[in-house]
Amino acid sequence: MGGLILPSFYAGNIEYYAHYLSADKVIIDQHEFFVKQSYRTRCHLLGPQGLFTLNIPVFWNSKLPMKQVQIDDSKNWRTNHIKSLDAAYNHSAYYEYYKDELHQIYNTEEDSLVSFNRNLHHWILACLEIECKDELSSEFLSYKSEDLRLTISPKKESDFSHKPYFQVYSDKHPFHPKLSILDLIFNKGPEAKLILNS
Repeated sequence: MGGLILPSFYAGNIEYYAHYLSADKVIIDQHEFFVKQSYRTRCHLLGPQGLFTLNIPVFWNSKLPMKQVQIDDSKNWRTNHIKSLDAAYNHSAYYEYYKDELHQIYNTEEDSLVSFNRNLHHWILACLEIECKDELSSEFLSYKSEDLRLTISPKKESDFSHKPYFQVYSDKHPFHPKLSILDLIFNKGPEAKLILNS
């Protein structure tokens, strides 16, 4: 099974989608063990008060593969994430165009983390007009040196850089790179893919 191996991320960051765009084929590893405090359940965005994090609550233990991790819907996180996105991006150039479809994704009753992430990922690809070229792994794929499943992490610095773009609160905050791809989509709309190509 050849191709670029990526983890299942929650609205992956710009680095994640830049790698995706440059690959010929992508395998999403659903058999790796769940990694706490990673982009598998969280994404970083920019609001009027600055950087903030959205986190999906899950039931987990250290021996669960990603495909078995279930979302904990007792926390009312879906409503909270929608409200946070609305508050942060209602004044961005393109959020109004995307938000109804985005709300529908959050309002599904999908309880599998991999399935929820995948539904959102496929919607993101459609917004970016990127052909879907990924498949889910059929088994665990061993980690290799500089493996993106481990290096794209909120706990690690990355050498990856991208072209700056206008962010809706640029009058209040300096430019923040490497946010969730959602920030780029809501601020740049159809031009988002050009930033990824840069």
